[in-house]
Amino acid sequence: MEVLIIEHGAATVKGPVMFSNCSDSQSGLPVNLTGSPFFFSFGNLFTAVGCNIRALLTEIGPQVIGCDSTCGPYYNQTSIIYGQQINRLCSGKNCCVARTPYRTQVFYPSLETKNESQDSSGCKLTFLADQNWVAVTNINNPQVFQGREYVPLVLAWVMDYKIWKYDPKTMNCKYFLLENSLTLAYECSCRMGYEGNPYLGCQVNSA
Repeated sequence: MEVLIIEHGAATVKGPVMFSNCSDSQSGLPVNLTGSPFFFSFGNLFTAVGCNIRALLTEIGPQVIGCDSTCGPYYNQTSIIYGQQINRLCSGKNCCVARTPYRTQVFYPSLETKNESQDSSGCKLTFLADQNWVAVTNINNPQVFQGREYVPLVLAWVMDYKIWKYDPKTMNCKYFLLENSLTLAYECSCRMGYEGNPYLGCQVNSA
């Protein structure tokens, strides 16, 4: 995946846009990060654009994650997820958004017609993208995405215990298994009285 920028401990890369029934637009490919130390940041939003669609994330385990959009005129109304305002142009009409599970590593979406009695012939698309970009982008019209090859997607990362060991005297760490993976990963910080990058080694605080 092509990197756009690295900052604040995360990498923003070119994420795919998955199209359905859209002329002059080539659909992107699914993303599978299983086996790597990377996962999709919780700062991304699963977004679907189009009329009368049900967008679902598949192959992420027992959870069912997705959203529905209805058909109707464009109008301004704010979407709210976990108490946070997302986008005044994405309110469930012609567009919808959903959070992904924490530490998800697979992006394999499906697009379905929600209501057979409504229009099902229009262009539909879905993507996973940085919520800050979603918040300022006109995303309730599929035509806006004609010719777009990617969206900004934020990847977070953790250290694989197989290639790195931590010092419990100087670091606080928590570990977990990554989704759909047997990789045991760590998230660490320096203990009180120490400073520095825990993945390079914490030093005694000189202050």
